[in-house]
Amino acid sequence: MPYRIDSVTPGNNASIELGQITVLVGPNNCGKSQTLKDIRQYTSTGRREGLVVLESLRVTLPSEAELKAEVQIRPHQAADHIQIIGVKDDLQSHTNFGPNKHWFSHVYPPEPDAASQELQILRSLGTCLIGYLGAEARFKLTESSPAFNPRSETPSNALQSLYASDLSVMTEFRRAFRDAFEMDIGLDWAAMTRFYLRVANDFGQLPDSRIELDLLMANAEELQSQGDGFRSFAGIAMALLTYPSRVILLDEPEAFLHPAQARVLGRWVATQAARRPGQVVVATHSADFLAGMVSAGVDATILRLNRINGVTKFHRIPKAATTGLIESPLLSSQPVLDSLFHRGVVICEGDPDRAVYQTVAHRFNDNYRGEDFLFIHSNGKDAARFPAKLLRDSGTPVCVVADFDVISSESTLDGIVEGLTGKGLDERTKQLRTVVADAVEAGSQGQLLEGLVANVKAWLERNDVDLRGARRSLVACARGGSNKWDQAKKSGFSALPTQDQGSAQELIGRLSATGLFVVPCGELESWLENGASKGSRWNQRALQALHDNECPVPLKAFVEQILSFLAPRRT
Repeated sequence: MPYRIDSVTPGNNASIELGQITVLVGPNNCGKSQTLKDIRQYTSTGRREGLVVLESLRVTLPSEAELKAEVQIRPHQAADHIQIIGVKDDLQSHTNFGPNKHWFSHVYPPEPDAASQELQILRSLGTCLIGYLGAEARFKLTESSPAFNPRSETPSNALQSLYASDLSVMTEFRRAFRDAFEMDIGLDWAAMTRFYLRVANDFGQLPDSRIELDLLMANAEELQSQGDGFRSFAGIAMALLTYPSRVILLDEPEAFLHPAQARVLGRWVATQAARRPGQVVVATHSADFLAGMVSAGVDATILRLNRINGVTKFHRIPKAATTGLIESPLLSSQPVLDSLFHRGVVICEGDPDRAVYQTVAHRFNDNYRGEDFLFIHSNGKDAARFPAKLLRDSGTPVCVVADFDVISSESTLDGIVEGLTGKGLDERTKQLRTVVADAVEAGSQGQLLEGLVANVKAWLERNDVDLRGARRSLVACARGGSNKWDQAKKSGFSALPTQDQGSAQELIGRLSATGLFVVPCGELESWLENGASKGSRWNQRALQALHDNECPVPLKAFVEQILSFLAPRRT
């Protein structure tokens, strides 16, 4: 077995097992890229000093034969020494090591001291066991390279390794590039002294003859003159194909790619990772790249990172949660997979609610960056429990915003809270809900008439042009006005008798502690008085007012309370 990262242990956290392919997701500045750097640091030195996110790593060392296969061993000018030359983790420069000629026997004795062996191998040749691909490294991999003599030398970079590889490697390289860009790519070695990558619409079969290759490549464009997306993709593909036994660390591979290309790359990387002996560890901030990986159907370990009070926490996302976020019909029209790259998610009842609360978060919260939070809707309060559970299982901070009438149904309330926390309502919360519900149900005829009048006013604003439709909507409004919860939904606390408002406040406080935020003034439309009662007219006016920087203080405070729950400020 080649070198392998078996597990990592973050500071103040349990050990996390890594798979054949491991994907790190999470919001900005949570530690994804630094985790890759820590793996690189430890593999290159064998020491924990200097690690930032990780406290320790558990690794499997390569066998003696596997380690020798990763380097070139030559005679040394001193007879009792050997010269070991290897390609470093940037896959383009050399390390040169001149130990005693018995060095391999010393580090691979019959009964080695594990800690000493690990330190000696990693600090001497660990850099030859991994490949670290940030954006700049990927670009450099695709630059033209001096040729080499395969009779007396081994490849010293990815481009030389591509030349030395068998035909199947070049075939797969070209296929991947064509799938992403509908362009062909080929290795031009006709100059003899340098290697170049060139692109064209279609090279056809690449000839073995230097003269024929020279003619074919004469008018092809050098990859180096192409866009960043071409070069980055090619660098990643070359690294995975030409160094199959190395652990490859990919930092934001989706950079410079359009969404469709990121999905192609994600699917290809996942497929290759399952075939090659070496692991792949990816840090990504792209839902498109992740969706591509998942679509490949391989067994990937997906870890969400959350940074809380300066400490990075790792959460393994179950496969069912990732699949559910992608395939749920309820969420199919929304960018819900983006939730894995936000600090938290707010689930609203409907899209109008989402639009208003999101606008307030983005424009009126000085203590939080509202753009760091994703707002989605569940097409009704009854369905909110489903995305809440999926997001909780994915390790994403999540909450639900619901109108006051959510209190009317214990089963709906219980389902949402269970989705958010994994547990249903406790007995005290159930008791408080019953008190509030009984108070609403005991409402007077006068309150019902007020609700009926309000509903009819809303009907008048509809301006129906179809008589049959107008009658139907009027009947619906009249029936709605006869529901005792209609007034409570419009007015919230103020619809309750004074003696019951304390119970309602305690109930809402207990629910907010679970992540369910009940609108205290009733419903979305209760926050803003703009001359319209409901519907698209109210929503348009409300959004215009918010964009004109007119936001009621209570609404701003309500949204800030939500963001504070999702991302508590450091104390």
